[in-house]
Amino acid sequence: MSTFKKIAQEFGQSVEVLQKNQELHSYQEINGIDDLKRWFTKNGMQNTSSNEVLMDTMRVEKNDGNKLPENDLVQKGMNYLFNNGTLLEGEKETLNNVIPKRIEQISIADKTIEEGQIWELGTSSTPVDINIGTLTMKSGSAIRAYNTAVNLRIEKLIKENGSSKGKVNYDFGFFGVNGTKGSVGAAGGTGGAGAPGSKGEASSPGIAGKGGGPGSKGDNGGKGHKGGTGQDGLPCMPATITIKDLTRVSSLVVSTCSGAGGDGGEGGKGGTGGAGGKGGDGITTGCEGNNGGPGGMGGIGGQGGEGGDGGNAVNGYDININIPVTETSSKIIKVMDTAQPGAGGVGGAGGAGGAGGAGGDAGKHSDSGQSAGNGASGDPGEMGKSGTISGYPGNICVSLITF
Repeated sequence: MSTFKKIAQEFGQSVEVLQKNQELHSYQEINGIDDLKRWFTKNGMQNTSSNEVLMDTMRVEKNDGNKLPENDLVQKGMNYLFNNGTLLEGEKETLNNVIPKRIEQISIADKTIEEGQIWELGTSSTPVDINIGTLTMKSGSAIRAYNTAVNLRIEKLIKENGSSKGKVNYDFGFFGVNGTKGSVGAAGGTGGAGAPGSKGEASSPGIAGKGGGPGSKGDNGGKGHKGGTGQDGLPCMPATITIKDLTRVSSLVVSTCSGAGGDGGEGGKGGTGGAGGKGGDGITTGCEGNNGGPGGMGGIGGQGGEGGDGGNAVNGYDININIPVTETSSKIIKVMDTAQPGAGGVGGAGGAGGAGGAGGDAGKHSDSGQSAGNGASGDPGEMGKSGTISGYPGNICVSLITF
């Protein structure tokens, strides 16, 4: 019996139905984190000792260098699954509520990925266990997964060469998910309007006295709020690819990169300065009047908010490739890229200056007050800080095995 059929039977799938080239899906239930760890270990998804990922960047420099912050329990669980970390029973019970509850099992007797097509295995999906009899990859085709654990077993792989370059520069790609960009900061508030000037006075009946008073300057606009912090990237999850026959493959490009940090959000725009107060009106008394008061200057626009800080990248997990001992590991071309931390967000624009106040109205035989100028625009906000942690790729490990 072929390896493909044996695996299908282990999945509880009908070999007879598969022989009609129907794709079958079934599910393996996961009863807790220890059960999940057994599945990863069984399929060779433990990290190599040279790539102890995540924990080095997640440790806190306190009295205990190995102690993790309470909100990093999920990362501690990842270390338990892949890097021989330890968990208390209470921690296991908590993590049992967040781990995948099942593994999707897929069997396909004969699958062809058409020219230029990418077969997507999932983005932040439940782990997938894929069993293929014959896989034909036409020119420019590829297989890809994002932040999804994959166990892919292929009895026979055929890779066709052609003129099509395809959309990507790899055959198998395993990646993390980049963190999302931080939100834009809220705008600053508008400054309050200046008070109007006092009305002109009469020094005695029929004789004009002091003219209208000046309007008050508008209040400055409020500072924009800081942009949101970019999210940290999500890791490239482990994958195992086992190919029993690749005699019709000249080379196989396997690429991996973990999740980059998200950029910080833009700072909020500064608030508009408040309008200057109107100058006080002059008065008319008898045959005389006095001048209107000058308007108040508009308030200065608020400073833009600081850009949000960039998120951190995260390290990835190993990709394991198993091929026959009759092959050479040089057939597997490895592409391993480092994920970058997110850039700090751009500072928000300064707010517009407030409108200048109008001059006060003139009394009899007098002049109106002079209108004031607009307030100056606010200064732009400062750039946010970039993330500080890069994400290193997991190893791509090629093993020559006997089937």
